[in-house]
Amino acid sequence: MDSQLPQAQAQIKARVASVTPRPGGLFSVTLSVGSSNQMYWFVTDDPPRLGDLLSVADADLKNLTLESNGRLTKVSIIEGGDLKVVPDRFRRRLVAIPWLKRVQEVMSRPLYDYQVEGAGWIGSQITSSKTGVILGDEPGVGKSATSIAAIVASGLFPAIIVCPASLKHNWQREFEYCKLKLKTCILEKGTGPIPASHVIIVNYDLLKRRETQLNRIGAKCIVFDEGHLLKEPYPLVNHRAAVATRIAHKIGRAIILTGTPLLNKPEELWRLLHIINPRKWPSFAHYKFRYCTRPGPDEENVKQFTTKRGRIKRPDELRALTDPILLRRLRSQVLPFLPPKSRRSILVSLEPVDALNYKAADKDVVQWLTRIGSLQRASDATKAIAIAKLTMLRKIAAISKLRRAFPEYIQTWFDRTERQPLVVFGYHRDVLAGAEQICRKLGLKVSVIHGNDSHEKRNQAVESFQNGETDVFLGPIQSAGLGLNLQRASDTLFLERLWTPSPMIQAEARVERIGQKDPTTATYLDAAGTVDEHIANVLNAKQRLIDKVVDDKNFVDDTKAIGTMEEVVALMASRRNY
Repeated sequence: MDSQLPQAQAQIKARVASVTPRPGGLFSVTLSVGSSNQMYWFVTDDPPRLGDLLSVADADLKNLTLESNGRLTKVSIIEGGDLKVVPDRFRRRLVAIPWLKRVQEVMSRPLYDYQVEGAGWIGSQITSSKTGVILGDEPGVGKSATSIAAIVASGLFPAIIVCPASLKHNWQREFEYCKLKLKTCILEKGTGPIPASHVIIVNYDLLKRRETQLNRIGAKCIVFDEGHLLKEPYPLVNHRAAVATRIAHKIGRAIILTGTPLLNKPEELWRLLHIINPRKWPSFAHYKFRYCTRPGPDEENVKQFTTKRGRIKRPDELRALTDPILLRRLRSQVLPFLPPKSRRSILVSLEPVDALNYKAADKDVVQWLTRIGSLQRASDATKAIAIAKLTMLRKIAAISKLRRAFPEYIQTWFDRTERQPLVVFGYHRDVLAGAEQICRKLGLKVSVIHGNDSHEKRNQAVESFQNGETDVFLGPIQSAGLGLNLQRASDTLFLERLWTPSPMIQAEARVERIGQKDPTTATYLDAAGTVDEHIANVLNAKQRLIDKVVDDKNFVDDTKAIGTMEEVVALMASRRNY
């Protein structure tokens, strides 16, 4: 009797290696098993996503020997199989093991597994196909580190980095985490020679004025950070989208980084696709007709759906064509790889006029501090003056960040398809008022508290934020950083730093309350070349020591502001020749 029982089918797990549209709305799908050369092929009208892990019963496989270009090839065709997607943590890519090892060997700062995989995928794509890719990971997942690892592992130098003006110094700092000693150059003006460098960093506003020079340096790849800024399908000849397209096509290897590949409607994706592969995506008119226009009477069976962001026609075909060159991972998909709490500093650039104003004030302060000697030995009155002067510099830097760096950060944060709330902290009343005004101009709803607000008013602000009635919670570090539960958000943004870590640790903890299910991230906007950068260096060193020996929640601050200021002053004096 046992011999008459049906035999259990062996299950084979294979990852989707390619999806190719065919006539009649069908798709050819190729599966790959592990690191072996075993491949499976089938045709379907409901294609899986590139990188999906499928489970296939071996009884559904039919082995064939085909002749291709005079050679015999063994192919396993899946016939009538019940294909099931095996749950996977996040979107995967098939990456050769040598590429993964190469990525891990070039960076001095360890990457998460999904970043290693993403960097290996980018490197293998742009070196083998000589076309570009789009890395569409959600903000906060670490796109810049992934792309830098890919560039260094590929050895594609010189490399051009195009980014918003406020992020140029942050990109320069990120390249310092490479094991190779790379020479980076930041272009601050529209004229002047470009020195021989491994990496040239330029902002979008200077792209047209530097176009001829950038075309002559023999760049091997180009990165467009916040690439959704290039979305225009019909730009004027001098528009950044047109200039970026010309430069990218001349170089041939473009890496577009954007957490929002589709800002408002499907039409906006075409320009990005055209930049990375003009042969595949030559015409916006054809793209719009095929994927965005209402089906005609002879297209009754064409799949389409309409959302508040626009109409998408033939979504399966568009997905199949873009999957091989667009990688997107959400924070929710990579949560198992992220620590429960992390901090990061984004080094932002000031506008030229703000940098000049800051430098003038900075010169006077440093000269005064040099004359009085050690702060530890100074009188109490002199110490008070020193605190006031350095706090003034901190305020000048913070207000300057409101001109461009903060609006750009907020705009990018809330341009995502799925909006995530954000908690913003500052210190000076003028800074917080400016931040509130910017948020409201961008159409965001804001909950605000001030240091002298009543208990009732504070509770109302917290409740409106926690109930989802507002997008941003805005408050001062010291008064908002204690006793509030803001766990609806998982991210905090600091426009300013204080002189000791403790108040900021307390403010960070506002989102780390009972009920928080996501990893939390504290982001500090630090202005390059200002007291911000020096305070960050000193406090980060102290914070690492604190983290090693004491739990943040039980930390009692025993660091003194004057001690921190002594170290900051020493750093300031050592980097200036006034």
